[in-house]
Amino acid sequence: MRNIKDCVNAFLSLLNTQYEIVLGRKGVAVTLRITFDKKDCFHLMGLQYLIDRPELNRDREKIFDKILMGDINTNRVESSDFYERIKERIDYLPLLEMLLDSNETVFKYNKKANIYSKIEADFLMKNNMENRNLYLFLSQGKNDNYYCRSFFPEEKKDYTKNQALWTMLYKKKCNMITGKEIILYDKLTTSNKHKSLEERAMEFNGELMLDGEYDWGEPVGREKI
Repeated sequence: MRNIKDCVNAFLSLLNTQYEIVLGRKGVAVTLRITFDKKDCFHLMGLQYLIDRPELNRDREKIFDKILMGDINTNRVESSDFYERIKERIDYLPLLEMLLDSNETVFKYNKKANIYSKIEADFLMKNNMENRNLYLFLSQGKNDNYYCRSFFPEEKKDYTKNQALWTMLYKKKCNMITGKEIILYDKLTTSNKHKSLEERAMEFNGELMLDGEYDWGEPVGREKI
């Protein structure tokens, strides 16, 4: 199984990455910009549950660096009496970037639909990887960007039950250092080339209220002036 060192190594490549995702539902579109911080990795691994490991009771960003440098011993962490609780999320967390690259299933998360869960989140992604359903919860931060709040593989409970599924319209991955951009998904362009305004509106139940400007293609028919 993969370990905490694998998790931080995989998360390291995301620190300079931003995902821009456009979702649509019932004539409304929202844009999510997902960014990453070292301290978020701590919670995604579930290390907060290892209360018998004093070396984890410190600044979470520093813990990330110490795991990366090998100063926090993997074997000692795995010797925790509570490690069994988090070992599966640690095994799958190194797949996080692949999950974000490939995901097309996003739900607007309503905590009231999971009354026995303490998870606070705004959106929920679900992916099947290595024959296991994986959940990634997103929350909006103070700077309006979104961050990965919680992550774990599905066990008995389906967290998507009674949650509102939004349609993936567009997804872009950007390296914040080099400026390189990769379009991972684009239904906005491919599905709207050479369609009339009426046809485009029908895809949004008769309403078209996107909160951004997009390339809708060349005007046709009654769209022409």
